[in-house]
Amino acid sequence: MKTYTCSNSAGDSAVCASSRMTFEVVMRSALAIGLISLCCSAHAQEGDNCKDVLSARSYSTETANIGLAVKIYEQNCQGSQSKKSSSLSVGLDTVIQSVPLKFNLGSGSGSERLSHFCKTFDSAYQGNESYFKNASDVAGDAASSWLSCMSFAAKGISFKPSIASTQLVVDIARTNATPASVEGITYDEKLLSCTAPNTNATPGRTKVDESSVKDLTESYWTVTCRRIPQVQGDDSVYPKADISIGTTKGAFIMPIPPDASHPYQWSSEMQAKIRLLEERLAESNNRMNARIDGIKLTETKREQLKEFACGGNAIATEPLQFMVGSKDGTGCKVMNVNYVKTIGLEIPPKE
Repeated sequence: MKTYTCSNSAGDSAVCASSRMTFEVVMRSALAIGLISLCCSAHAQEGDNCKDVLSARSYSTETANIGLAVKIYEQNCQGSQSKKSSSLSVGLDTVIQSVPLKFNLGSGSGSERLSHFCKTFDSAYQGNESYFKNASDVAGDAASSWLSCMSFAAKGISFKPSIASTQLVVDIARTNATPASVEGITYDEKLLSCTAPNTNATPGRTKVDESSVKDLTESYWTVTCRRIPQVQGDDSVYPKADISIGTTKGAFIMPIPPDASHPYQWSSEMQAKIRLLEERLAESNNRMNARIDGIKLTETKREQLKEFACGGNAIATEPLQFMVGSKDGTGCKVMNVNYVKTIGLEIPPKE
């Protein structure tokens, strides 16, 4: 490791002070990002039919994860404690079982894991509140929809959405013996045109709307929605839309992120490239954070200053040099000596 020494000059003092402040900030941010990465990568797990709800093209995976963590925190935690006024619901227990819980939720019962999450996440949230709120504002609707989707899975209704640039497909099925049915599908007909293979009233493919009813079975019933483009100049724009699928066990509301067809490239493809750059930047930041975490004060050398007689002096001339001992020669017919050590910053090398 290369060692750097802070001097007493104004410029170098500012650099050293900045390094100390940066170290504290980075440690706090690294904890928060680490928590999110371990907490909320649930939608990437195999078997999560709801994962496409969080795959919006207008923000990064990290933002989606943060939005999901904040929603779980807001709905189930009171500060660093889990809310005592409500017990763990079946739906939330399903969410917890779907998340890798090696760090943020610990082990044990669902209540114990939730309690551990509240304690751990609250510490990160309080240290980075504005950052978490901004991310939650961006991805909050999608996070709420994912939690709702997982809750329906626990109630016996499986929603499996797939979102593309120009269309939306939602597969719906009953997953237990309890009867369930779809009771109306609501959306803005200026933005979406939705059909299904059949309903209770119509055997052939038909338009679905708020009056559509379909008894669900263990086989998927597929609702297909074509997005209706809005022309703006040379571009075909697909504004943000929402679809609400009513059931006998409640309504599932899903946001559909905006997109646009530009003359040469989809905006979603541009967003994908931007996300890739963001992920690479995050990797670079992590490496930088690791280097900053490794910065520490260290003793670079220890030495003896020049001898001096009674009434004389020996003054340290190097920055961050401190006296650690002396030899008093007064009355001993020997010279006086001061011993000093020099302190510097030890910085890990670049990878």
